[in-house]
Amino acid sequence: MVDAEKVGQRRKYNDHKDWELTPISFPPIMSIDTVNEPVIIKCRIPDRGIQIKRMHVDTGSGVDIMYEHSYRFLLAEVKAQLRQPDITLSGFSGESSWPLGRIELEVELADDENPHLVRSELIDFYVVRSTSRYNALLGRNFIRRFNIIPSVVHSLIKFPTKGGIAMTLQFRHIDQLSYAAQSRL
Repeated sequence: MVDAEKVGQRRKYNDHKDWELTPISFPPIMSIDTVNEPVIIKCRIPDRGIQIKRMHVDTGSGVDIMYEHSYRFLLAEVKAQLRQPDITLSGFSGESSWPLGRIELEVELADDENPHLVRSELIDFYVVRSTSRYNALLGRNFIRRFNIIPSVVHSLIKFPTKGGIAMTLQFRHIDQLSYAAQSRL
């Protein structure tokens, strides 16, 4: 969990389009064989053609974080958009840190099986220097922006698109042998 200690103006997320108000449901749980792992997904930065894997959907985080090791893989003209941070961050143990900066990126989520069910939103990421096995931490702002309903038990997220409800299953990284391999996008 990461929260902003001081946030300027709050964004209003209640400006929904009709298709965003489509009900989302999940199938009943038929087995005790449920998942107890964090929900990890992949997203695209469409105007840069970059796919970012190992993005942790964290309902406890008040901000969206991009770790420095992921930020380094962005193109130079994208990195040039980094702005001064306007907040300090505090973790669940109370420690405070100052982000390296803040960057707004268009992020695209798509259904795993139907590429026509896709949605893009502008997301403000705070870039932090911290060790993590994830490339980004997607908090409540990201979840609200996409109207995501995450399910740890089902190991997936669902979200509305203009074409219907999209579903993204948890991304499982195959090469877990070395931390260095996990640090790549």
